[in-house]
Amino acid sequence: MNILLVDHICHRQTKSFDFFRDLLSQHFRVDTFHYERHYRCRIPPKKVAWADVLVFLEFIPFRFRLGVPGKRCVFVPMYDNEWGSVGLWRRIALSGMSVVSFSRSVSGFARRCGVRNVLDVRYAVDTDRFAGKEGDPRVIALWERGAVTFRTVKRLFSPEDVDKVIVMRRPAENVAYEPVSPEDIAVYHVEIHESAFLPEEEYHKLLSEPGVYVAPRLKEGIGMSFLEQMAMGKCVVAHDDATMNEYIADGTNGILVDMRNPRHVSAAEIANVRANVRASMAELHSEWKKDMVRLVDFFGAMKEIVPLRSPWRASSLFWFLYYWIEGGAMRLARRCVKC
Repeated sequence: MNILLVDHICHRQTKSFDFFRDLLSQHFRVDTFHYERHYRCRIPPKKVAWADVLVFLEFIPFRFRLGVPGKRCVFVPMYDNEWGSVGLWRRIALSGMSVVSFSRSVSGFARRCGVRNVLDVRYAVDTDRFAGKEGDPRVIALWERGAVTFRTVKRLFSPEDVDKVIVMRRPAENVAYEPVSPEDIAVYHVEIHESAFLPEEEYHKLLSEPGVYVAPRLKEGIGMSFLEQMAMGKCVVAHDDATMNEYIADGTNGILVDMRNPRHVSAAEIANVRANVRASMAELHSEWKKDMVRLVDFFGAMKEIVPLRSPWRASSLFWFLYYWIEGGAMRLARRCVKC
């Protein structure tokens, strides 16, 4: 079977879907087409003709036509992107496209919108890759990406419980980072590392010292960054939303808080989590091994996309317009919040 992965070019750098590509490559012939602009995506006809299955990773690049008639098509959505659009999911349901979901929240929403062929899976990192990297529980790490800042860290941890705070920032992310005052740098012994994407070895070396990791976002797709830290045996402190709360049992294998109004996290809580988290992640990885088998089998059971008949095309057009109204309302709401 030939599988074409249709992926945004940003994932070349983040490598977010490398694990997915590697898994499929073990069983099928896999090629990748990267695009830069969602609305101007033109998949080369030769690649479409070659493929038996087209897999759209995180985004569906063309908006009016979903999928490719005569081909088996799969959408792999992420919770932090367009999972909550009723208009989009109604059209996916009408198109007959299959869905592979790494989030229970996404799966439930898709099914409520009428999507029938949904495979639920949950990725987990192999703990054997990260043995002996638990780090120091008095050293905190934060990858600052805008939503969770050093100001949040100050509300989470008391200075007497902290020996050092490592803050990672990436200038290319177009985030207006808040300055850290000299007083805070002195009290919390802050180290700020500003650099582009580090090679994997350097990235893991930087994160070998901290024993506590503050998850950087309010919503996650799969959540590679915090999952790796949990596999290392670190205590992850995360916002109480998907996909973090789909992996973390508060107080057992991680700590969930409302990052918009964070509470204080005690040293005792951190110690308890660090004692349990690696065993918890080992269990999750065992489940992921079963999901890998289910995922491979899933591709063999998919049906081709059938062109919509006239009445259904009218319905799809309605949901297409609804989708754009949703998007406009969302952008307007964001502007109002900024004002």
